[in-house]
Amino acid sequence: MKRRLGQHLLVDPKTKNTILDSVQCQGDEVVFEIGAGTGELTENLCKLAKKVIATEIDPQFYRLASQRLSHINNLQLMNIDGFKFDGHFDLLVSNLPYSESSHFIEWLASKTFRRAVVTVQREFAQKLIAEAGAKNYRAISALAQAVFQLKAVTNFGRSAFRPRPQVNSTLMIIERRLRTHISREIQTALKKLFGFRGRMLSSALRALSKQEGEHGPAACLLEELSRDLLSKRIEHLEPSEALIVASALGKSNERGQSVLGV
Repeated sequence: MKRRLGQHLLVDPKTKNTILDSVQCQGDEVVFEIGAGTGELTENLCKLAKKVIATEIDPQFYRLASQRLSHINNLQLMNIDGFKFDGHFDLLVSNLPYSESSHFIEWLASKTFRRAVVTVQREFAQKLIAEAGAKNYRAISALAQAVFQLKAVTNFGRSAFRPRPQVNSTLMIIERRLRTHISREIQTALKKLFGFRGRMLSSALRALSKQEGEHGPAACLLEELSRDLLSKRIEHLEPSEALIVASALGKSNERGQSVLGV
């Protein structure tokens, strides 16, 4: 077990059953699993799905999973970083290292899928669903809520995993709300926007316009956004509002072109 990778194997049978029940596979769908571990959950997923594509980055776990699952015909098991996979899937299941949680949400925002069932650190789950204005409302909160429908299913204690993590966990169901994929440029702009927490949107845009020039997206937004929106502090922007602003900031706009066509 490589603690440096943040790997914790799921060992509690009730927790596994809760995850499998939450997947709600319709039988003719493709399931993608990031972090197959030794393959126990993977084996059960293969009984539910038309096909399972599972990735495991750790070579030792990959060998164990390969031995355990060698008899299964509807499984494609790969010894790669799951974030490198760019194929089609309908459902996603993951118990990935908690250090990768933000990366996972950002990666998922660029994918097309029906449902994802993921285990995350409880504090991260609370951040994802935090309302605008809350202390833990951040760029990742706005991104997740604008793009996805989020549901916290249940909490798991540390005893559900081996070795025991230092934090408790939450099982979440994530479904797409927007059909539009959110580019890396827009996500970067959203993070930059939330770097101005505590300041009004107008103040943040003026600061950005000094960097971009008078014909940049920030300057255009100062002209086009309503006074009510411009007077909001960054941390009080609703997820949809924050995403509209970030989408405009993340796009290259020709001189005189409206930046709000998102």
